[in-house]
Amino acid sequence: MSKAGDSGYTREPHLHSPFLTVSPGSAEEEYNSSHSRETGSVLDKERSGRPRRSDVTVQDIREAFARSPTQSISRSSRDLGVARSTAHNVLRKGLNFPPSNVQLLQVLNPGGLNCRFNFAIDMLERIDADFLRKIIFIDEATFHLSGTVNR
Repeated sequence: MSKAGDSGYTREPHLHSPFLTVSPGSAEEEYNSSHSRETGSVLDKERSGRPRRSDVTVQDIREAFARSPTQSISRSSRDLGVARSTAHNVLRKGLNFPPSNVQLLQVLNPGGLNCRFNFAIDMLERIDADFLRKIIFIDEATFHLSGTVNR
């Protein structure tokens, strides 16, 4: 009858040694000897890790958006030779630039105040059950940040 923990196989002590041995002339032995000659140590070299953005890159992006804050991230990254995601992360996380979304707004001229007021009075006078069902409001104008209007 076998004892607990006895697998029935004989244990060969040289195969289960706590010290690992490297056979002479093997690729592993060659690597270890060349590594210790280069570094003077048997420890691994420090890993290079993921490349980080430099302070120069952050400064270039800051200056580019200080000159023209409405420039797109894609265009500025192309001009600076930086990845688009890097420029985006620097602006949003590093420099805390708020996102600028183009909003289309109606131009309200001072002379238009009387027209709008007269229109509102006229609408109040004309209101009956059928009138509001017959009227259609259409506005297809695009107002750009530069001040141009596309009608």
